[in-house]
Amino acid sequence: MARIGVIEQLKSSSTMTVHVLDDVATRTPPDRIWLTDFSQSGNQVQLGGISLDNQTVAKYMVDLEGSPFMHNLVLIKSDMKKYADRDLKAFIITSSMVNPGQQEQDPAASQ
Repeated sequence: MARIGVIEQLKSSSTMTVHVLDDVATRTPPDRIWLTDFSQSGNQVQLGGISLDNQTVAKYMVDLEGSPFMHNLVLIKSDMKKYADRDLKAFIITSSMVNPGQQEQDPAASQ
């Protein structure tokens, strides 16, 4: 029985990762942000990329917060980098992955 639970958890996790990748791809403006890294560890996701400016990174985070699969977005790092003789912003964002179908209900709401 424990094996079945592990298999179900792995299936759920992989499906969630696909949804997160789809949301990230859909919400990334191709002319203002270029992703350079995507990694996952457990239910934590880390995105790395380059942006034209701070305002673009801020709007991108707001757009990503609209995803039902990503919560608790945090800007870990933002540095000015020189690329092709232009000053651009390199950034790292972390987020928790959440399966909207399995979110815990607020105990106060059920009372």
